[in-house]
Amino acid sequence: MGTRIVAVRLALIAACVACGTAAGVAAADDKPPAPAAPPRTPPKITDPKLLPDPVLSAEAQKKHDEEVKALVKQLRSEKNKEMVELQIGNLGKQGTRATRDALIEYCQGNKNQEYLDHAFKALAVIGGTTVLEYLTGKEALRCDDFMTNVSAATALGESKDARAIPHLIEILDGKSPKIEVQGACLIALGKCGGTKSKEAADAILARCTAKQDTVRANALEAYGYTGAKDAVPFLAEHLATEKNTRCRGAAATGLGWTKSKDAIPFLQTAANGDDSQTVRECAMNALKALSALR
Repeated sequence: MGTRIVAVRLALIAACVACGTAAGVAAADDKPPAPAAPPRTPPKITDPKLLPDPVLSAEAQKKHDEEVKALVKQLRSEKNKEMVELQIGNLGKQGTRATRDALIEYCQGNKNQEYLDHAFKALAVIGGTTVLEYLTGKEALRCDDFMTNVSAATALGESKDARAIPHLIEILDGKSPKIEVQGACLIALGKCGGTKSKEAADAILARCTAKQDTVRANALEAYGYTGAKDAVPFLAEHLATEKNTRCRGAAATGLGWTKSKDAIPFLQTAANGDDSQTVRECAMNALKALSALR
């Protein structure tokens, strides 16, 4: 009898526990769902150069078009080379929407490579999304004329716009770009990438062992711009061991661009003892650049 009473009591306890568990589960199920995380707000763009051009009213657009037309006409009618280049530079310094659009229109169909080079650099001074799109487009970096490609890449380097990096790498990875174009793109990558772009640094580093001396030299110089942690020892090794004179000189120049005082002993050694006058001069110029920074 006692055994039966104990069994009944255990059954009752088990039933109570089961009911409590079920109630707990039901209570948990009745809880309201957790509120959804608020959507991430993209960072606000504060640089006006990165924003699209504001839409102009019909009257303002007409005035803008007339100003652009007048500026282009003035440039194209000037016959004195020095005056043309001076006017181009002034338009870049003004940096207005009208001067930017006038420079872009002036470049279209222009066969004078010197004027194009100056105009591209003036556009780089102005900067912004419209300039980036033009300089990386089919009329500049991606056109069929390699000298125009070089001018566009050089201007992109002067702009220091990191958004140019994927465009420059795409050109480098393209089908047989001319050596001159590769060199300009490498230097531009260094200037645009700085210490913030591993992608740019890796693309440059991959070409520091290229077979072509010109490509290798430009890559070595460009690596100095990246500010990579290993830039000084890496370039110092090339300065000491490279057989090609131009590449040793480029390594010295690159050491100057690192802006690191750690480069000074290596440059002093090269300036005093390298067999090539070209390399010694590059090392001395790099030392002067580093001295100016102190």
